[in-house]
Amino acid sequence: MLRLCFGLNRFSVDLDFWIVKKLDINALFEGIRQCLSEYYAVRDAKDKFYTMVFEVKSKNYPRSLKIEIRKQTKKVACEQGNSF
Repeated sequence: MLRLCFGLNRFSVDLDFWIVKKLDINALFEGIRQCLSEYYAVRDAKDKFYTMVFEVKSKNYPRSLKIEIRKQTKKVACEQGNSF
């Protein structure tokens, strides 16, 4: 991620995701939070009505990363025409 975002004139970098199949949202939220906390300082983690939001910070990089995952299931098309 640092390689792709290095030098951006922004306070933070955001990543947005959609869920492509039915999942246990509570288990997904907790799993993501635990995984992120192994590598980053989790500054914020919220399981909201429509989304899950995580903000993480690395001690090796000055900017934070915000990850937003929408809970609504959505069919997503890929570049090669495949869909999930």
